[in-house]
Amino acid sequence: MNRISSAAAGLLCLALSPLLLSCKQEQSPPKASPTAPNRQPLTPVAVTTGPDGLAYLPPSTTPFTGDAISPHPDAPWLVKLREPYLLGKRHGDKVELFKNGGTKTLRRYQNGVPQYAASYHKNGQLKFELNLNAQDKGEGPYKRWYADGRLESTAGLDAEERWHGELKEWDPAGNLKSHHILDHGLLKEIIFESPESRAARQATGLELPRAAPSPPSPPAAPPTSAPSPP
Repeated sequence: MNRISSAAAGLLCLALSPLLLSCKQEQSPPKASPTAPNRQPLTPVAVTTGPDGLAYLPPSTTPFTGDAISPHPDAPWLVKLREPYLLGKRHGDKVELFKNGGTKTLRRYQNGVPQYAASYHKNGQLKFELNLNAQDKGEGPYKRWYADGRLESTAGLDAEERWHGELKEWDPAGNLKSHHILDHGLLKEIIFESPESRAARQATGLELPRAAPSPPSPPAAPPTSAPSPP
C-alpha cells in the first residue's frame, strides 16, 4: 500500500481547509437580533355623550368610569389624548401628550366641573396657565412663559375668555414690549408698545375706539322780516 508523504498530507489539509471553514460557518447558529420595541397599535377608547350629558362607552348603558384614549394618528402605538371619567363625568386631568410622553396640554376637572388649564413646551417648561369657569372658559389671571422659563406675558380674562384689564408683554431678553389696557376685549388705552408690537397689534385689527362724531348743528333759522309800516 502506498503511503501519502507528510508533505502531500499537509498540502491536502491546506487545500481542504477553506471547505471545512465554510461548512463550519454555515452550521453556526445565526446571531440573535436586538429586541424590537413594542409597536402594537393601541385600541382607542371612545365615549359618547348621552341625552343626560353623561359619557357612555357603547353599547353600555352605565355611565362610563375609566380613561378615554386616543392614539397619535401617525404613531398609533402612542397615546395622544387621555381623558379620565368618573360615573360619566370628567374627573381628573385630561392630558394631550407629545410623542416623547411629555404633557402638551392639561385641563383639570372635578366631578365634571372645570378647574384649571395649562400648556407646556416640549422641554417640559410651563407655557401658560389659567383658571376655568363653569362654562369651561378661561377666567381671571393669565400668565405665559418662554421655553427657558422667562415670563412672556401677564393679563386678565373675563367670563367669556376675552382680554380684560392690564396686558403686559416682554421679549425673550426681559424687555417690556407692550402695556395695554383692555375692556372686555376692546382696547382702551396704550401705555407703551414697541414698533414691533404696534405692527403686530395693527395686523390683528385691534385699535383704539374712535370718538363718535359730533351731531350736525341744526340749520340756522331764516331771518324774520320786519312788518311793513301801515
